[in-house]
Amino acid sequence: MLYCSGIISGKGGGNTETERKGFWGLVERLGIPVGPHLWLVLFWPGYVIVFFLVERLAVFDSYRVMYCPADDLIPFCEYFILPYIGWYLYLAWGSIHLLRRDIAAFRRMIWFMLLSFGAAFIAFLVWPSCQELRPEVFPRENLCTWLVRRIYAADTSTNVSPSMHVLGVLGVVGAVWNAEGCRNLRTRLPVSLIGLLICAATLFVKQHSLVDILTALPVSLAAGFLCFGLDLPNRWRKGKEK
Repeated sequence: MLYCSGIISGKGGGNTETERKGFWGLVERLGIPVGPHLWLVLFWPGYVIVFFLVERLAVFDSYRVMYCPADDLIPFCEYFILPYIGWYLYLAWGSIHLLRRDIAAFRRMIWFMLLSFGAAFIAFLVWPSCQELRPEVFPRENLCTWLVRRIYAADTSTNVSPSMHVLGVLGVVGAVWNAEGCRNLRTRLPVSLIGLLICAATLFVKQHSLVDILTALPVSLAAGFLCFGLDLPNRWRKGKEK
């Protein structure tokens, strides 16, 4: 345990060539600097654990149904399940890319996720929400409808507002646009367009109402102001080092 702590903090002793043959050596070969910032990666398994605990244990007698008339104008399209599932790869790419290009931006992104996802979990517990938009019968049978069924079975139609998919997308987009190492449209434009596609996918596979998208915006604005505008994560870190 002391050995791992030493390596991740950049203070490990001994033969560095030997140390680089292990896990941290693999991290360095991926172009990711080894340092204390890597502890922030533990946010992701923590998020997954809390999500499933809330999903399975926080069951209420009544829920507020999220719906607006515009939802009826959006048809179900099972092919959008691909970008919907792609959200997980999108978050993974955002984390790895920022770790390689701009650690300060990675730190801002993780704190954005921590604040916005935390606010969402509080909303799920204090203001339980659900949606009733899922189709009872699929218009056809194919691989994508099979994937939709799997998602429906794993993810209940409760705890939907604000949309965590939208919060996650805005966290990645905000961090990339805010990163010193990503100041080019070759990175920013694809990240933004794919993020928009993921947000649209939540509507077309009937995982969310348009209301859930809209409620995610003020949460994102507040978290974005603190993390990207004021840069509190890095200011707090610099203050600790003084």
